[in-house]
Amino acid sequence: MSVLYALIFAIIILILYYPYFKQYQLEGYIITEFAQNFLFYKYSFKGKNRLIFTKRMIRFIGIFAFLLFTISHIVFIFEHSVWMILFYLLLFGILSPIVFILAHIFIYPIEVFIKKFYIARTKKKLHDFKGIKIAITGSYGKTTVKNILTHLLGKKFKVIASPKNYNTPMGVCKTVSCGLDEAQIAIFEMGARNEGDIKELMELIDPDIGVMTSIGEQHLESFGSLTNIIRTKNELVKYMQGQGKIFFDGENENSFELYKKCSKNKALTCNEKGMSFYSDVRYSQRGMTFTMRINDKTEQVQTKLLGKFNCKNIVIAASVARYLGVSFEDIVDRIKTLEPVKNRLELIDMKSFMIIDDSYNANEEGVKESLNVLSRFSGRKIVITSGLVEMGSIQYEKNYILGKEISKSANMVVIMNETNKNAILAGLKETGFPQDKIFYANTREEEIEIIKKINCPGSVILFQNDLPDNYK
Repeated sequence: MSVLYALIFAIIILILYYPYFKQYQLEGYIITEFAQNFLFYKYSFKGKNRLIFTKRMIRFIGIFAFLLFTISHIVFIFEHSVWMILFYLLLFGILSPIVFILAHIFIYPIEVFIKKFYIARTKKKLHDFKGIKIAITGSYGKTTVKNILTHLLGKKFKVIASPKNYNTPMGVCKTVSCGLDEAQIAIFEMGARNEGDIKELMELIDPDIGVMTSIGEQHLESFGSLTNIIRTKNELVKYMQGQGKIFFDGENENSFELYKKCSKNKALTCNEKGMSFYSDVRYSQRGMTFTMRINDKTEQVQTKLLGKFNCKNIVIAASVARYLGVSFEDIVDRIKTLEPVKNRLELIDMKSFMIIDDSYNANEEGVKESLNVLSRFSGRKIVITSGLVEMGSIQYEKNYILGKEISKSANMVVIMNETNKNAILAGLKETGFPQDKIFYANTREEEIEIIKKINCPGSVILFQNDLPDNYK
């Protein structure tokens, strides 16, 4: 019976720990973050994010369950008093976070070994790969440039690209395992939260072409300063081997400065003095038109994408495609068939009203451009926002400014979560934004109810940065 009782107890604790498993995963399996959030009870028992049962999470839950079962089984074997058993189980339940941490300690060496194994295998596959490897980094625009470039190259080449926004070493491993052998070109996204992250990815991928998009204050909280961010992104330049060519965003000041310092094979895009440039941007509800120049050819192009920064993303990707032999005429034609990336300035016609879904854009540049797009519509304009995060000591200031910017474009605002509520509200108040047009929601359910009340025919609703459940 002791085995059965121990099993029942372990199952009960596992069920109760669902939100903690989810939070542990959202925090990137960082145990210090978990311990801090557990201590201050920063958990959401409801929310939009679900626990994803990855192989890593299954292994962790397995170890945690084993420890729960083993310890409770020992209690049932050596203690026969019902009251003492209940006391020990209650005490054990209270101390179960320690078991959680022990499970992390036990599983950590295994995860390190597994990661090293996959990276070594991937590195060999990439070394043997006969095609062209492209690595894209920057603070903003990586995923969009990757998707656009994949589309522009797709007619001429067999292309494989990292899915979604997979931009870590394990993300590269996943990409390589999905059809590298048949590809002629492999495109990888390189993300970073700490110095040395790009170096690790460069040594793994060893790209033939590098792309530097806009550099800004994204992930400032983990980097500590913009200087550290720029130095980390420059690891693309520092660790580019041989005659590998690097394309720089010439419109972004930080990227342009790295271009000027770069002594390797390089190209400047989105700049009048560079190989490519764009101008005369015009908006409509069907997208945008703008004039694009690459080398000595110029053409007005049309796209379904919205946002001036997407003109830049298109031109950066087009510059790389032209370098790889895609004709200018084919590039112009392919731009017409570009589909908006889901949740990134995606225009959705709901018949009686419009939605601009920019919920996956979490950077300052993107958030401001989404407001610029919104300002070009007529009717009731509603912004749903959680603000900007991971901005370190300047986060309040940035969200205060965001509040002021929102007031220029919107008639109504719904502030989601508590994280940036006070800063955004202060910015709105500074501009005299009507207080009865400001609403607050902490859950998706509350957000939906508010939208139902304030939405009307002809409205345009902008969904900005949709924060995961580890933000409150």
